[in-house]
Formats: sequence, structure tokens, C-alpha cells
Amino acid sequence: MRPLGSIRNTRTRTNPTRRNGRSGIDNTGAHAIPFNLPTTALRSAPTSVRIVTMSTVSSVRVSPLAYKKLVLHAAKYPTSRVLGLLLADASSSSELLITDSIPLSHHWTSLAPAAEAALSLATSYAATRKLVVVGVYEAPELVATVAPSTHALRLAEKIAGLARREAVLVHVNNATILNPNTHAMTAYPVAAAQGKTEQKPKPLKQEALTLQQPDQVQKLYDAMNTSGDWEQLVDFDGKSPPPASIQDRNADIEACRCGTDHLENPALDWLQNPAISA
Repeated sequence: MRPLGSIRNTRTRTNPTRRNGRSGIDNTGAHAIPFNLPTTALRSAPTSVRIVTMSTVSSVRVSPLAYKKLVLHAAKYPTSRVLGLLLADASSSSELLITDSIPLSHHWTSLAPAAEAALSLATSYAATRKLVVVGVYEAPELVATVAPSTHALRLAEKIAGLARREAVLVHVNNATILNPNTHAMTAYPVAAAQGKTEQKPKPLKQEALTLQQPDQVQKLYDAMNTSGDWEQLVDFDGKSPPPASIQDRNADIEACRCGTDHLENPALDWLQNPAISA
């Protein structure tokens, strides 16, 4: 069991010409296969139809449980981009309360049907809890990445089209994710896709995104540094990224816990993650 800090920092490289991930591993050649949702899946309506959203997002509050799963997901796969879904009460208005989150992916492939299946399963699961999928979170693999990826944006557009309201895309700042005094999130309201127009969403003001119980942040980081709770977290896809080098093989296997996700073991509950509690 390794503390969160050691997972991210023990393999730091000093070569400034290489791209370093959250743990400092050279990711230049890793994860070269992009994740592309199919065009048919991304269209929420024909290009001639303008979708009118029912509500706009003005502020976002995140519950301790939702934030904990988000942080643990990033901690479990420190050299990968991780993506998950955000759930809120079905009656939520422009002031969203994110009550839960569902870890979705840490290994991007071109198998877009898997993303469609995961979103469908998550939507059905949310309905049983009287919740709706209202957005997506993303923690990039590189510390220097400060804006959401195109892939995360398109998934958020898909969610907005299905919900007929603005979705929220929560981007995790890797540079501050280990800061126990504040959260590491920025929220972007995202409307449904309209034809081929590429959106450039603007973030909400920092004070518009808050934690429901800010005092729980310190407890979360204390717990992670002593218990390694990220090992219990399950996401949908099951293939962990390859090590960046032979020297890092053992460390990456330990950090990624290969074989502990839903597609590798269907008995694991990636939707609820019952082992994770607030």
C-alpha cells in the first residue's frame, strides 16, 4: 500500500524535454490511440434543428461522496487521463448539487460503442436513485493541461442533448489536486451540440463551484495517505495503460492494480462503488 504522494512523486523525471504526467512519468509515447465517439452518437439532433436547453448552469456544489470518488479515480491512475460521470437530483435547477459520481474510464480506445453502453447503463442506474446524469469530470494525464479535452467536451455535449439542458464539465487541476486546503476543480457549462459548430465553453467563476462540506477535504486527504482507499475504486473500462519503461513496470502495476475494473471482472460494481463511502 503506497501513500498518494508516493504514487505521484516517486518516479519524477528531470528531463525537461519530456511530457510528464501526474506522477512525472514520460507519457510521450503512451496512450497514443485516441478515443473518438462516433459522429452518429455525438449528434443530439439533425444539424437543421436547434436544441433549446431548459436550464442554464449558474453554480455547482459537489457532495463529499462525489468529490471523493473523483479524487480517488485520479489517484488510482496517476499517469492516465481519467473520466467520469456526474449525477444530480432530477429536480435540480440552475444550481446543481452533484450528489454522486461514477468513474468511467482511464484507458482511451477507439471503441466508441463501449462509451455509449456505459452512458446508457449509468443513466438507467441514476434513474433508480431518482438522479440524472448531468455532466462529466476529467482529470488529464499531464500537470500542464489546464483546459478540458475535446473528448470530454463532446461527451458533455452528448449528455446535454439527452437531458435537454446544459451539462457541466468539471476539469480537475492536477497541480492543486494534493492541496488539502481547497478543491481542484473548475466547472464549464456545456450546451448540446448544434450542427458542426465547435464550442469553446467558458468556465464559471471559481466561487460558483463549491464543496458541500469543505471541512471534509482535509479528512479525505488524511484518509488517503493512510488507507490507500483508491485501491477499492472501480471504473468501467478494464485495461490499464502500459508502463512508460521497463524500469517503471513494477511500480505501474502496483499503482494501476490491473484486473480490478468492471470489464475485466463484471462482478465489480463500477456504478455504485459500494466500498467507497463519504
